[in-house]
Amino acid sequence: MRRKGQHKFNAKRVEVDGEFFDSQAEATRWRTLRVLQDAGEIANLERQPKFQIDINGQDCGAYKADFAYFHGEERVVEDVKGFETETFKFKRKIVEALFFVRIELVRASDASRFNRRATVRAA
Repeated sequence: MRRKGQHKFNAKRVEVDGEFFDSQAEATRWRTLRVLQDAGEIANLERQPKFQIDINGQDCGAYKADFAYFHGEERVVEDVKGFETETFKFKRKIVEALFFVRIELVRASDASRFNRRATVRAA
């Protein structure tokens, strides 16, 4: 059983430039994406884009990704994970189908890489 205030996956909240992140990997990826944006490689970087899931007029909840940005004309949505949970896999399929986006999984171990090959599409 986890203690009060302890993250369910033992990640530690991190502060970067006055903003809080759920893990060191997420904060590291944010720094990397900011460098890419400053270099003009990506644009319109945003944190925690929310996708409201409504099916047949029924509110089915929401999915909140870690980051979204444009790479050329393509909108890229990323989620930083140490590992994939069944809940993430399920929500990703629904969001991709409803919103015509692709959610790219960034492994926590790859969060600091500067190239887009750091993102992987898990089967």
